Amino acid sequence: MDEPEQETSHLVRNVGIGAGAITVLLVALIIVPIIPDLMRDKWELYNADRVSARLEEADRLQQSDSLAALKIYDEVLKEAGAHEVTDEQLSKKLASAETSRSALEQKSQLRAEQEASLAAHRKRIAFARAPLADVKTVDTLEPKQLGSGRDFIVRVQVWDDTDRKPIHEKAEIWFRGHGSWWLKPASKSGAAAMNLGRREMDVKFTEDDAVQFYPEGRTGPKISIPLMMTAAMNPEGSQRDTIIINIDDAEIEVIGLPIEAAIGKTTLKFDRMTGESLSHIDPILLTAEQEKALQRQAKSTDPSSEIIGRWLDTSPLLGGKITIFRKDGRFFMEYKYNDGSGDITELVETRSQVGRRFDYKPDRGNDEYYLIDSRGDLQELDRGGPFVTFKKLN
Repeated sequence: MDEPEQETSHLVRNVGIGAGAITVLLVALIIVPIIPDLMRDKWELYNADRVSARLEEADRLQQSDSLAALKIYDEVLKEAGAHEVTDEQLSKKLASAETSRSALEQKSQLRAEQEASLAAHRKRIAFARAPLADVKTVDTLEPKQLGSGRDFIVRVQVWDDTDRKPIHEKAEIWFRGHGSWWLKPASKSGAAAMNLGRREMDVKFTEDDAVQFYPEGRTGPKISIPLMMTAAMNPEGSQRDTIIINIDDAEIEVIGLPIEAAIGKTTLKFDRMTGESLSHIDPILLTAEQEKALQRQAKSTDPSSEIIGRWLDTSPLLGGKITIFRKDGRFFMEYKYNDGSGDITELVETRSQVGRRFDYKPDRGNDEYYLIDSRGDLQELDRGGPFVTFKKLN
């Protein structure tokens, strides 16, 4: 090849290389800036409006349907957690939703604990007020003639509701003239009953002849339990006339008709470690005017709801009004307590041959449910049958 031709060939090749380099550079200048945008998570771009609307819905539902609000928060936060969120406004909404969800969950857990405590309290009240029935007890005491009156068995039942602080090894109940009952061996199964002795009818109690309870043994505090037996009680002892002592980690609750007969109070509460009286809870006795006022207030807060029924709870703790209603094909129970608080729980109707049955949704695993009986009253039941009945409000 001649020298001029060779130079031309080199020139053409160099020009080609240069053009190729320029092309690559131009492509790089065009593509490289858009690569981050191509790689960026587009989820928030297409879903921000939908997510915001769902979070606003959950915010609105916090008071009326806490379970539905929790469900929405969980679904949205789980979905958002799988993506990168860079929008400042959306990030703030998700952070606020996380805070609201945590608070709502804590409130729901607290309410569930309160309901469980209230249900246990209702059972004990119902047990103390149950119809007269034959009762098998630890021992049998022969009737004695005390003066000119009749004498009655004094029966005590202990419930072990402790969790972190078990019943003391030397916890003792003492009844003058009849000896002691040591609780630890007797209460291993969670509840135990004992006929302590006999008391003459209508005898006023004194500090010395009250039932004495030593929750931490004789070296600890002493709790005096007042009692008086009346002609309305069963001389041979009964469920209705039993004095019930409930022991938990911090408090001791004492319930029973003999206490009410003695001092006009159904329930007494004490600090377990000091024996100090915490409160006297009077039985709820409604006047005719109060009951009429409750019936006037028995209106659904949501006019679109179908009311299944309304009932009155006169238990000595919170008490209040119960409403079961249907909305959008779902059943709910609204509890409006006398202290001004309230709660809504979802129910599911279950087929029953003895009335309309409603179970908790989701199931709480404690076998408790509600039944509207043939009279229209609302019963709360478990595996052992009804333990409280709420009067129908017209």
